[in-house]
Amino acid sequence: MVGALDVVFANAAVVDVARIGDITEEHLDYQLDVDFKGVVFTVQKALPLLNDGGSIILNSSNTNAKGSDGNRRIRGNQGSAALIRPHMGK
Repeated sequence: MVGALDVVFANAAVVDVARIGDITEEHLDYQLDVDFKGVVFTVQKALPLLNDGGSIILNSSNTNAKGSDGNRRIRGNQGSAALIRPHMGK
């Protein structure tokens, strides 16, 4: 297939730091739109172009395993993209 893909590397992340008491719905929507939806829709759009035997690589920060002031929302959100991996069969 012309224009087919052998590898898809899906990585999406922004840093929008806010303490838990200061998070607004707009903050969270922005973070989810980029970090989670960005990965999901990248993979979704790439699937029809993926060659048989092709690979999808989901990249997530190791920050989802840590905690620190102002970053808790970001860390959990980045880990959410990794949770879709088992459900991505063609």
